[in-house]
Amino acid sequence: MPVFVGAGTSSFMKGSDGVGVSTMTTTQRNALSGVKKGQFIFNETINLAQYYDGTTWKSIDSPPSITVFTLDGGSDVTSAKINRLAGGNATIVVKGSNFDTTAGIVVFEPESSGSNVTAQSLVRNSTNQFTVTVQRSDFLEANDPYAIKLTNGSGLAATLSGALDVNVPPVFASAADAVLATVFNGGAALSGSTANASATDADGDTITYSIVSGSLPTGLSLGSSNGYITGSVSGVTPQTFTFTVRAATSISNTDRQFRLIVTSSPAGGSTTTNGGFTYHTFTSSGTFTVYSGFTPNIEIFMMGAGGGGGSWVPAGGGAGGCVSMDNPNSIPTTAQVYTMTVGAGGVGMINPGSYNWPSTQVAAITGGDTHMREAGGTYVLTAIGGGRGGSYEGNGNPAVGNGQNGGCGGGRGRNDRSDGTGVQTSATTSPLGIPVSANSRTHGVGGNGGSSSSNEGYGQEGGGGLNNSERGGGNGKQGLEFSWISFLNKGTNSSNTANSGGWFGGGGEQDWWLGISPEGFGSFAMLVNFVVSLVISKFTPAPSEDIQKLIENIRNPDEE
Repeated sequence: MPVFVGAGTSSFMKGSDGVGVSTMTTTQRNALSGVKKGQFIFNETINLAQYYDGTTWKSIDSPPSITVFTLDGGSDVTSAKINRLAGGNATIVVKGSNFDTTAGIVVFEPESSGSNVTAQSLVRNSTNQFTVTVQRSDFLEANDPYAIKLTNGSGLAATLSGALDVNVPPVFASAADAVLATVFNGGAALSGSTANASATDADGDTITYSIVSGSLPTGLSLGSSNGYITGSVSGVTPQTFTFTVRAATSISNTDRQFRLIVTSSPAGGSTTTNGGFTYHTFTSSGTFTVYSGFTPNIEIFMMGAGGGGGSWVPAGGGAGGCVSMDNPNSIPTTAQVYTMTVGAGGVGMINPGSYNWPSTQVAAITGGDTHMREAGGTYVLTAIGGGRGGSYEGNGNPAVGNGQNGGCGGGRGRNDRSDGTGVQTSATTSPLGIPVSANSRTHGVGGNGGSSSSNEGYGQEGGGGLNNSERGGGNGKQGLEFSWISFLNKGTNSSNTANSGGWFGGGGEQDWWLGISPEGFGSFAMLVNFVVSLVISKFTPAPSEDIQKLIENIRNPDEE
């Protein structure tokens, strides 16, 4: 039979089936009094024997052991790299033996310094396996490597050293969606690090580069070992190329989208170059295209067309308005298509040669405005067309005889009718808020049209002209562009003296008959008349003696 040995709270049984000690729960143990150092119990709560060391109760247990682990479903390993930037939780399965399925815990302990990383969740699968989820961002590269530490309820623990090394994927030098370079079609080649899609790796791992979506312009390539884009572009339409570069190591990779712009100089109009400048001249309506990646400030000069001349004791049309913007007040362009509208010369009124005045179009037409518009329809600049000249009011409409207001010059009124005035003859402000010079006379350009009474056949300063004092007005002309080769000497100024040269509106030589200016046409006509008279005289008989005496008497009436 069992024999009980001891007294008080310290006792054990000795029998044929072994030696036993007191059995109790943790609550009962804590209620004991007079506990002596070295006293033993079996704790039913934790299913372990315990002894009192004079200060606390300590469990008697077999120590755990960690052999391998898996990271995110991978193979069994003793070390691995964890990407703290990947986001979310990592799943780590710890494998070994003697795991406490009741009170065992797992932490990730820095081997140098820093705080432990604790589990987000812990599943005690068996005495041989625990499954842990842990937040990746809790691991810090400065604290690696991390050991996996499993501690049983007894306090006994197992450690797997050097288990986790924090790995940061490659980091690109340029921000996402950055424009790495602007390449001129047919221009200089890209070289070196001008277009840089490179990355760095904190762990010093070797990086390789590749394009995983999109493409580069023809002629360019990505360096697989350095991430530099090199080469030259030719025959590529101006556009933006979007592509994604992958920087990869043997452990991790990073993808980033970039852009590269292929551009050209602005296009439109008739193009010439001189002194490092490119000139775009528009003598008819068109478009001026500024491409992405090339948005220069431009200087601009534009003119409205001349107004048409009147008819029947008529008056000349006025000159078109002139506007200019040059340094330091140049226009800041943006990548878009600008609409350039060149004003048409005003149509002159020509009487059919009788007093049967036409029922329609009894007045000449004002010269057309010249515009520069942004893509959305906003005016950047406007040069106003010249005013029309006055005509005979055979239809009973006095307004027809008045000259009309215009750009730099208004149309001349016929006889005693009112003259138009220039409305674009002083500095103004563009829709962009930039000061604009609008005074044509600062460029040697005239103003109002001339009148028949002063024999100014085509009117002053390039407006619509006169064919003669009876038949009526010529058409106004488009303004000629400023010539950088030589200043043009056309038209007259407000004092009816020759220009020193420069820009002018209306009256362009491209509209002169046989290239003869209005000023020189009288001489030409005199010559033609002389030739015609000689020809006719060869085919007609001489006048009779009576007719010759009559003509001579008209010339010298006192000599009869």
